[in-house]
Amino acid sequence: MKLKEEGYVALPLLSITEAAHYLGVARKAIRHFIELGEITAVRAGRAVYLEQKSLERLKKAGRSF
Repeated sequence: MKLKEEGYVALPLLSITEAAHYLGVARKAIRHFIELGEITAVRAGRAVYLEQKSLERLKKAGRSF
């Protein structure tokens, strides 16, 4: 899983489950988008959080899910 290792992330942050609900896709699809580098993700302990800004960009671009 590609995660942002340096710098800052934009708030708000969503969990993978919340992001899946937001985009109307499966959690597996969210993990796939993280792997492709299309969504910015950060790890906090065992949890992975995603920038809502990244999700909005993906949604606005009309990326097929």
